[in-house]
Amino acid sequence: MVPYSVLFFFSQPPLPSVQFIPDIPIANKRQRVIQSLQTKHPNIFNPPGVYDNKNEFYSPQILPLATGGSGSFLVNLGNAPTVEGNPGVFKVVLERTIGLVIRPSDIDDVIRAHNADQPPTTNITTAINLLNLLFRQDSNQFVRSYGRHSWIENYLVRNHPNNGRAFFPPNEKKNVVLGEIGLELCRGFYQSVRPTTGALLITIDTVSAVIYRQGGLIGIASTLLGHNNAGHVDARKDLVLDDPRHLRTMQTYLKLRRVKCTHTGGDHTKTVYDVIPGPIGERRFKKDGYTITIAEYLWQFYTIRLRYPKSFGVKISGPNANFEVILPAELIMVLPGQFYRKRLPPGVVDDMVRFATTKPGERYEAITGNDSPIHSYQLSQHIQSAGMQIDVKPVVLPARLLSPPRIQFNGSAVEPRNGSWNVVRRKFRTVKNLATWGVLNLNIGMRRDVGTVVNALRACGEELGMKIEEPICIEGNEQAPEQDLDRLVELIRQAAHPKIVKIDMIVVMLRTHAEEPRIRVKHWGDIKV
Repeated sequence: MVPYSVLFFFSQPPLPSVQFIPDIPIANKRQRVIQSLQTKHPNIFNPPGVYDNKNEFYSPQILPLATGGSGSFLVNLGNAPTVEGNPGVFKVVLERTIGLVIRPSDIDDVIRAHNADQPPTTNITTAINLLNLLFRQDSNQFVRSYGRHSWIENYLVRNHPNNGRAFFPPNEKKNVVLGEIGLELCRGFYQSVRPTTGALLITIDTVSAVIYRQGGLIGIASTLLGHNNAGHVDARKDLVLDDPRHLRTMQTYLKLRRVKCTHTGGDHTKTVYDVIPGPIGERRFKKDGYTITIAEYLWQFYTIRLRYPKSFGVKISGPNANFEVILPAELIMVLPGQFYRKRLPPGVVDDMVRFATTKPGERYEAITGNDSPIHSYQLSQHIQSAGMQIDVKPVVLPARLLSPPRIQFNGSAVEPRNGSWNVVRRKFRTVKNLATWGVLNLNIGMRRDVGTVVNALRACGEELGMKIEEPICIEGNEQAPEQDLDRLVELIRQAAHPKIVKIDMIVVMLRTHAEEPRIRVKHWGDIKV
């Protein structure tokens, strides 16, 4: 996609120009505050500026701030009165800094520098970063939704999951459940401006991410703990979390997750700070000078009778709150679009790889399909205010498929097809024998199969013309494979001919999903042999 003309004038602040009081650690929430700020003050932010998700705000004109070079505003995302210090009320301080000015000529410099293969200047780097912000701003912002939708649909439309560089449009039907660990796989789009010969191109590609499952906490907890029949959890006391392992599982999963409380109505989000074991309905607290249980309180003030009073609860009050707020799990909905940023469990890595791998035709259909960001470029207020015109037709470049080199065997040659070739009844052109090698078995379940594996490997090598000697085979502990590998190396050297100092190969047998031992074995191989 090629922008034909770029007509904009942006002031570039080299120092932080946005401050939030109190601090907002969540990037999406900062975007919501800035978007709400500009919406409520159209006389100041017209046309609207762009925000970099951190601490810089770019305006296409000098802002008419009350004090000239700086200004402060109160933004209310909650129900409390708009008074500084109230929950959900944030003070935004904008300060104009003395900085560079990004002009249309800087975009021409971007193209000229690329054509001349020159290193980018500060103005050129800033111009490219600013263009990327322009194109990503709409997909990163809190976008209003109109029409009749469920609360989850409204939340997703207003909160595209994004990491600043890529965004993931709401499409729950295309998400893939990742085992029974409370996670899902989703696809999104990465977009970036790239200078090329005589023009600027917008590069769009598909990306994949792992997100936490959305929905009722009772159902999610039942899946995580292996109790898929949520209708009987109260009778079996499955979700009391009296088992310390279950409690740790839920604490790890839920800590700092954004949730919605169903009994209060509205779309205001809360954060989980801790998980409280059950029976949560019997937990007592003070209310107006007398003690009351959570179950009694919900019935008296909200006419809600708990279905699972013995289940666990979550604490949604922060560490500096004046009082503790704990709610039963059945009143909690986990919000969609929350990224999982930890290492994936070994058993689901293959599922992630299969999901992320798509054929070129499928990627092209996704990039030009209904969810693609190219459809929003012409409607973007930020791009319109910049005076940019974009051709949304993909650039087509001719390509040629190179033939793979032929593989030479002893007396014959093979041409690979689709990345594979047949070696039946063929022998290597240059043979390398295996004289000193060993096998370390870290999989107790394959103790009886080691000989079968070794014999099959030797037979295969001999058919190809190799001479493979008997290996040294030992068993080891996958909890400490380095010690066993060192021991195997010493045994191989003791059994080898004195003149042979190099070990040809070491084979390590592991379980199917042994991620940690595999990493340790690989690290040993990288530094020892």
